[in-house]
Amino acid sequence: MINIEVLYPEVANLYGDAFNPQVLYRSYPDLIRITETHLSEKPAFVSGDADFVFMGAMPEKYQELAINLLAKYRDSFSDYVESGRPALFTGNAFEIMGDYIETDLEERIETLGIYHGYAKRDMVNRYNSMYHGVFVDDRFGAGEIQIVGFKSQFTKLYGVSDDSHLFKTIKERDTENSSVDEGVRVRNFMGTYLNGPLLIMNPAFAKYILGLLGIENPHVIYEEVMEYAHKKRLEDALNPNTSFAV
Repeated sequence: MINIEVLYPEVANLYGDAFNPQVLYRSYPDLIRITETHLSEKPAFVSGDADFVFMGAMPEKYQELAINLLAKYRDSFSDYVESGRPALFTGNAFEIMGDYIETDLEERIETLGIYHGYAKRDMVNRYNSMYHGVFVDDRFGAGEIQIVGFKSQFTKLYGVSDDSHLFKTIKERDTENSSVDEGVRVRNFMGTYLNGPLLIMNPAFAKYILGLLGIENPHVIYEEVMEYAHKKRLEDALNPNTSFAV
């Protein structure tokens, strides 16, 4: 049985992010189970009982809570990442695994240092945008996967090396920022600012994750409908007259 661990769903649940693991589970309910780790509980990855770790976006005030809770398990999570087992952190959740977060007051919140890079907050100006990019990986026949989605954030990521981004950006609202690739990847730890129904909107990426979990020739639930919706969103993204402002 494949165990998907969802960290702190009582606070890390903005934008419906917590439904992303459900896409994987509902595609293979006989092979996959979901374990929710709550704030008072020891994570399953510490004892090696997690095959995939997921955390969704959260209000900024809860980031420090998550950092403090996970700090004592930092080495265990580093070992988990180094082993090549997959994880997906969406929205601002992946910021807690960088070097630090810089606040509006230029205060520095130390984070867990799983990857090199830092986030900078601007709580006065929320950045909202549609997003179009590509994910490239030769494993499992993935090749180049077209990614569409949404971003809604008070923070931006800096200091990540060019070869450590998750998605290559094609277009988003901030044309100046469109040359900057998106998210971060360390082995199979994947962090992205894209939030909401990421795996629903990108069924090929969902199948790629299922491949990481050892499932051969994976499928996703409602695949035909999801593929149709993805095609329509990609057509919108490729239309030069489409505004990416949200």
